[in-house]
Amino acid sequence: MPYKVQIEGSPPIEVDDQMLKNTDFATIDDKHFHAIIDGLGYRIKLLKVNRKDKEMVLSINDEKCHIKLEDDLDQLLNSMGFSKRIKRRIDKIESPMPGLVLEVDLHPGQTVQQGDKLIILEAMKMENIIKSPVDGTIQEVLIKPGENIMKGQLLIRFENE
Repeated sequence: MPYKVQIEGSPPIEVDDQMLKNTDFATIDDKHFHAIIDGLGYRIKLLKVNRKDKEMVLSINDEKCHIKLEDDLDQLLNSMGFSKRIKRRIDKIESPMPGLVLEVDLHPGQTVQQGDKLIILEAMKMENIIKSPVDGTIQEVLIKPGENIMKGQLLIRFENE
């Protein structure tokens, strides 16, 4: 989906806590802009937009630049020591259902990424893959293949970071 960016007039711009003065922007098309800042001209091309994280990647005079956008709410939350995204702290995985452990693809000390396959559990004649909910390091594996487990049974512990 194309992103449309419109910069009108001379908006106030703050870079690294310093307010830029004497700015003027012109929109060429949806992805190309021209800026004059303190008498110097800049060619700007929009390369990528991540709306969820409020980040953009621009090419400014053919040099790649990562931009983090903050609005008043972001600045207020940061000043209060909060983040809109709170890192999930998950230190264990419990069985979501009773079943038979078919496969365990991990060992203590192993690092895993969110979404990695950890366990295959058979329940009601179906194979269910249990994936890692977080990036982390395995502290303890409390089950083994062939073992029958109960719903809510502790399967894996992650190291606390």
